[in-house]
Amino acid sequence: NDGEGLPARSMGLTNEEEKSIRSMGLLTLKPVIYAFNVDEVDFTMNRSEALEQITGYMRQIQYCDLGKDQCVLVSAKLESELAELSLVERGEYLRDLGVEFDDIELCHCTLPLLIKDQLGLSLVYTGPGVPAERTQTTKMHVLRSNEISALD
Repeated sequence: NDGEGLPARSMGLTNEEEKSIRSMGLLTLKPVIYAFNVDEVDFTMNRSEALEQITGYMRQIQYCDLGKDQCVLVSAKLESELAELSLVERGEYLRDLGVEFDDIELCHCTLPLLIKDQLGLSLVYTGPGVPAERTQTTKMHVLRSNEISALD
């Protein structure tokens, strides 16, 4: 069979063809988020070089679509160590590594936002004074349509 064993996103489907099979829920039709785990030095001090290398790696991945797929730089060891420290100790630890706490993009902060964007989701606060834990997640296209007039 032609195309057997290939991810659906690599088949070169037209928008109309993609819409016709979207209800099948094929995981291989979905965009991919690649997480690259690096050491603390590459994550903090050599970040720009690590990101350049990652771009090169992404180009080598057989079915990677640079237009849709995304990547994130992760230092699991660093984040694990930071999780065990108080806020003050985290700042000191990062300063010892040569970075400021506000300058670092930790994956537990960036990865959920990347996933939200990749899935086309948006948070909707359902009214004044509604706590964040009572918010709703919805598809962005719903917000763009005229179906929701209560948000105006």
